[in-house]
Amino acid sequence: MNLNSHCVDGRQTMVATKTDDGLNEIPMVVLTTSANPKDVAFCHQAGANAPCQARSYGQYLLPLGSSLNDWFESGTLHTETLKVD
Repeated sequence: MNLNSHCVDGRQTMVATKTDDGLNEIPMVVLTTSANPKDVAFCHQAGANAPCQARSYGQYLLPLGSSLNDWFESGTLHTETLKVD
């Protein structure tokens, strides 16, 4: 999920998904270029499994791939914020 999507507000989508009984079990990885700690805190409070911060979307590939690989192998996503410099 893109936290600051131009088409749909990622925050509203996250809250709607995580409060829906039929959808709340879907793992959610949030992508953001924001360095604002409030954005990361919101992601954790709203139930995101793996907020991921990077300066550009190209930098998401390695940590996102690692997080998804871990999920497929263990059934558990990382819950810490993944930061890419």
